Amino acid sequence: MSAALDRSTAQIGAPDVWSALYRGNGVDVAVLDTGADRSHPDLAGRVAGAEDFSGSGSNRDKFGHGTHVESVVGGSGVCSGSTRRGVAPGARLLVGKVLGDDGFAVVPRTPP
Repeated sequence: MSAALDRSTAQIGAPDVWSALYRGNGVDVAVLDTGADRSHPDLAGRVAGAEDFSGSGSNRDKFGHGTHVESVVGGSGVCSGSTRRGVAPGARLLVGKVLGDDGFAVVPRTPP
């Protein structure tokens, strides 16, 4: 069993929406995860803004999960000849790094 974006987008009807020329243009989508690898070809020009809230000192995705999620949401699909593009390939991505470079978050304890 494996996950494949070219099948999952079809399962939710994305190709029908794309053929009606709806691709997320003009929509901002925030992804809160492990950051973004802006050098990934499927994200080139897709990330409109990024901020580090994790305290790691960088909004770069060293873990990889955030980049994966952003590609599912709004990746261009250029690496696969558009067969594995994101659900909303025209959307602008706003990236909030809330998980550290190890994929975990430090949750502050509240005093009793």
